[in-house]
Amino acid sequence: MVEIPENSEPEDHGSVTTKNKSNLSYGPLSFNEILGTFRIKLIHIYFPLLICIIAATFLSWLTYYKAGIEINVAPFPDEANVGEIILNGLIPVLISAAFIVIIWLLVKRFGLIVFKIIMGVLVLFYSWYGFTFFVYVFYIIFYESMIAINEGFFIVLLDILFYGSAIFYLIIGFFFFRNKLTVNQKNLLVLSYGIFIGAIIGVSLPLWSIFSLAICFSIYDLIIVFKGPLGKIWELFQENQQKAQEDIQKRIESGEFSEEESNELSEKFLLQNAEPNDEDLKKFVKDLKIEIGSGDLIFYSALVAVVFITTTNWLTTLLVIIGVLSGAGMTIYFLLKKKRVLPALPFSMFFGIFMFFLGQLIEYLIAIGIF
Repeated sequence: MVEIPENSEPEDHGSVTTKNKSNLSYGPLSFNEILGTFRIKLIHIYFPLLICIIAATFLSWLTYYKAGIEINVAPFPDEANVGEIILNGLIPVLISAAFIVIIWLLVKRFGLIVFKIIMGVLVLFYSWYGFTFFVYVFYIIFYESMIAINEGFFIVLLDILFYGSAIFYLIIGFFFFRNKLTVNQKNLLVLSYGIFIGAIIGVSLPLWSIFSLAICFSIYDLIIVFKGPLGKIWELFQENQQKAQEDIQKRIESGEFSEEESNELSEKFLLQNAEPNDEDLKKFVKDLKIEIGSGDLIFYSALVAVVFITTTNWLTTLLVIIGVLSGAGMTIYFLLKKKRVLPALPFSMFFGIFMFFLGQLIEYLIAIGIF
């Protein structure tokens, strides 16, 4: 999922906190305040995508080839059975659909803060899990060297990293739920989450099951954003933000805030509705910030990772990366045109899978001497 957030230059720290606003509590006002999206300037969009894809692919390669860890968590492991491959993609989607419906019902009952809590807990827990998983991977890779030096020392080091990282993520969670994390800090956390979980998925599912999962989730992504609960949650954020802006504007006009506070609030709650004219278009695009969902980062990196560890073919892998990034570019094009939240998976997943088959075809033609 990608979204154009509200035009707020200050690195937001959650809800309004200036001295005259202690009684204001609007909950999360945009996806930017949810731990689950990566906020970046449009002109820099490919940097986090490439970092996530390359890092996750490298970790998957280390896990599979260097540590010798083979995992298959597919409900049906037979890759020769088309029906089982389809089910491997469909079952996680059905579980996810049930989960998002439950979240929607909780949001309707208790408000948007439920969404913030659930996303925060999920990202923090799985970031910690991914970190400890790859600490274990590195332990296996360097096990023989550890024995030669001092195995006991490294076991103690593992315990320190395990429990120390748990404490670290608890502290991060405390600051997040107190609205004390900056946008850059949240970005780093979301990026690490995408890298770790993308790498784990890339090494945990076989190739055809990943393709099935990507296709099923792409279709599901279209449904939940345009017709399903996620789209409704996004509309609630927009309504929540609009009400907050109107209330803040009334308080500004009544003179409740100082001139400095009024300027800050006016900027923070300004919705990005205006169409830029030709003269302002260049600056508009240069300054525009968008948000990428953590799930999109995971799928981008998982697709490339599984292709590389399955084929170990640089050409095919590079083509898949180009396909994924081209799909992201196409999504951004429609995002700017429609100016609403859009599913980020369909174009990238279908382009990526298409480029995989193109890469395999090129490799086949090279093998038989046509190229």
